[in-house]
Amino acid sequence: QVYAAAARAEGLDVKAAYLHDLSAQQAPRTAVGISPSECSKAIERLTALFGGLAARKFDAKAAAEKCGRCEFNRICRHALV
Repeated sequence: QVYAAAARAEGLDVKAAYLHDLSAQQAPRTAVGISPSECSKAIERLTALFGGLAARKFDAKAAAEKCGRCEFNRICRHALV
């Protein structure tokens, strides 16, 4: 969606977009909505994400499956191990 918005901003006529899962055995290609509202929402999400990264905001989102794989789980006060 962000790529579609960027291509449109460069004057390209984007008619469709797809995600390709190279590891999938079946249905490796999935259509992605690229309406103006979908692209706008994607840009808003990305802007918020990068704004948080730039502000060094890294809120812990502890979960047993994540914490079990994390290399910091022994020193993290949020770890669920």
